[in-house]
Amino acid sequence: MPRGHARTLAQALRGLHDRLAKLPTEGGLSNARQELRWLQDHAAQIPTRTSGHNSACPANSPRSYLHRIRRRNTETSCHPAKMNHSHQPLSMPDILDLRPHQYRWLRRAVFERVHHRKPLQYILGTQPFGDLIDVLVRSPTLIPRWETEEWVMQLIRWLNQLSKTSDEQSSNSASSPLRILDLCTGSGCIALQLAAGLKTRSAQIIGVDIAPTAYQLALDNLAHNRTCLCNSVSFLLADVLSSDLHLLLKPHWPINDSAGSGLDIPADMVVVNPPYVSAMEHTTLLPEVGLWEDRRALVPQTLHPNPGAPHGDNDGLSFYAQLIPQLVRQGIVRPAGQTATNTKLLKLTPDSNLPAIPKLVMETGGNHQTRPIVEYLLQAGFSQVGVWQDLAGHDRVIFGW
Repeated sequence: MPRGHARTLAQALRGLHDRLAKLPTEGGLSNARQELRWLQDHAAQIPTRTSGHNSACPANSPRSYLHRIRRRNTETSCHPAKMNHSHQPLSMPDILDLRPHQYRWLRRAVFERVHHRKPLQYILGTQPFGDLIDVLVRSPTLIPRWETEEWVMQLIRWLNQLSKTSDEQSSNSASSPLRILDLCTGSGCIALQLAAGLKTRSAQIIGVDIAPTAYQLALDNLAHNRTCLCNSVSFLLADVLSSDLHLLLKPHWPINDSAGSGLDIPADMVVVNPPYVSAMEHTTLLPEVGLWEDRRALVPQTLHPNPGAPHGDNDGLSFYAQLIPQLVRQGIVRPAGQTATNTKLLKLTPDSNLPAIPKLVMETGGNHQTRPIVEYLLQAGFSQVGVWQDLAGHDRVIFGW
């Protein structure tokens, strides 16, 4: 690169860096430097996009390199003690040898990021998730969150351990695949990571979503990550609150339903990352979320919203209140049943041993939703309930048996 062009490009990139630093996000200059680095790296890959790097798995692919870099920084951002808060200015070794069309893309990307508040993940088109898959992301389908990734990876560790234990007790346990249902699948990240991470027992996984855009994105992610998967995954376009959901599942899970009512063989496990943001809370979200992500996937839409709630409920709980009894009523989930003397509430940690494969696993909006959701589960006949906290110390997932 000619010295004059390098100097001009360096000045331009510093200007882009200063724009990013003005965004009202956590991290300030440090976060701006990370974002600009990811955008620069992405711009540098533009000429090689047609070179056949189609899989997320090969360890030496350019996309895999970007995945590792972004994962390292994402993990650091989740552990404040590990963050590097140094604010040294960008130096010449940091300036990539960008071609004119690459720099034009970078300048446009920064404009979208700063002036339109477009999320970085939508600009880059991917979001790291788990150890094995690289999730394609497109607005308005929700971007996978680190909180979701954390509990999904922990769930996989637990399931693999449970399968090893059951294999030791019964040689026939591995002959029947786990039937896993992923409701509100969105991008398909949970279903695909489960399919990639479950090693000790085979599984048949179905992801369901009501949004055509999410359904298509999940199919694209299935094709994008197919070589990484160890288990069967399919996706279904349907309303998870439909009273006919069990009928829609039958073609995907061949079963012998002689009674014609519900599922003779229920799912072994149902995972749900539902809309749980209250209508009022949605009005306070950052533009990166409120303007770009599907409101239906964030805020429960109810037929009878609570009084005073604009366009939805005012506590984010209505989806759970409808879904839990409906899953039980249709035979999709069959809890163990409970009495007043044997109900248990478990506080789950990474060192915990699950009593069995959970029947229902649901992400939640935090501590304020825990007690009502636990009550919904107990009323539906679940005998044990467990609560998992995320790295930030918030109740994030509720398990039911």
